[in-house]
Amino acid sequence: MKKKNIVSGSKKIVFNKKLHYLFLIFFVVVAACTNQNVTKENSAVITPVDTVANGADSIDSEAGTTQTDNVKTDNIKEITEKIDSSKGTFGFEGFGPGKSHKGTFDEWSGVIHKTDRITSVEFEINPETVNTGIEALDNHLKSEDFFDVAKYPEIKFVSSKIKYGAQPTITGILTFRGQSNEISFPFVPTEKRMTGDFFIDTELYGMKYIGVKKDVRIFFDLEI
Repeated sequence: MKKKNIVSGSKKIVFNKKLHYLFLIFFVVVAACTNQNVTKENSAVITPVDTVANGADSIDSEAGTTQTDNVKTDNIKEITEKIDSSKGTFGFEGFGPGKSHKGTFDEWSGVIHKTDRITSVEFEINPETVNTGIEALDNHLKSEDFFDVAKYPEIKFVSSKIKYGAQPTITGILTFRGQSNEISFPFVPTEKRMTGDFFIDTELYGMKYIGVKKDVRIFFDLEI
């Protein structure tokens, strides 16, 4: 009888070890699935407005200033155009354990200034019109846990500098949830469109929620 107990006990130990390894493998797989490849290249550079106001050397805060890699555009007349919101998209993707949700905004407006290329942009988004295709999720995103639309009825971005070259970037002030920070992000300009796809750290805008990653993907595709 004692022998049988010893054998039975050893089987339990082996079984527990196997169960432990199965759980370990499961969590490794989940971690791999939720890794969204947030890198230095696709993450927005965010600077608090106070730092910008204090005159950091790398900041050019003059509205409309454009770095064009020694291409002169002085003799080209600048024009201002409204962006047709029916021909563009502003969206985001949030991530949690093993899942993600994408959303867009049904109401937004934009203005673009350009010569032979884009010189500055301005955007306003109505967060009340968030659309994930899931009504319960939309209502939660509108709450104080996330967008807090009752208190902050708009998201606004105004560019201050656009740099061209191997990787064009836009720099400007993003105001979200009542907080304004300078943000720089990569974009792709073509003759008729401008697109962007990058991550921002939403904790810098006071948005924290258990189970939701702080790095949120932002993407846009606009006809210009």
